[in-house]
Amino acid sequence: MKFSVRPATVKDLEDIALLCRDLCVLEAGSFDPTVNPDWPLSESGRRYLSNRIESDDACTFVAVSQGKIFGYIIGAVTREEYKTIPAYGELVSIFVREQCRMSGAGRALFNAFAGWCRKRGISRFRTIASLANKAGMEFYKNMGFREWEYILEGDF
Repeated sequence: MKFSVRPATVKDLEDIALLCRDLCVLEAGSFDPTVNPDWPLSESGRRYLSNRIESDDACTFVAVSQGKIFGYIIGAVTREEYKTIPAYGELVSIFVREQCRMSGAGRALFNAFAGWCRKRGISRFRTIASLANKAGMEFYKNMGFREWEYILEGDF
């Protein structure tokens, strides 16, 4: 499969929102029932995605084949003053349509995000992923992520 990766523009917002919805549907149905699959298409979801495209402290890249967007990655700079590392590259969201997986698109999207981070002097990255998402966890580990912290949740 031939594809290219490029920075997203606001003209890509609708395609990204639809892909993000597909991710949220997968997450809600398979890994985390608290995820709202309708959020990406809501006003606040579109505003959030638009901000991630336009912000200087965030990036969005898309994977394109034959003029159609089939994947995206959203990253951001995260600063935590209490840590010795001044900033992290936070992989916020990544999704590639199922029929396009194993094409190298996920790696190419991650590499675009990594390059964006390096240009900003950021050398450490992180993400939050559902433990039950075995394929996602394997992808992240293949990209160089390692288990570092655990997020624990509970109900009152």
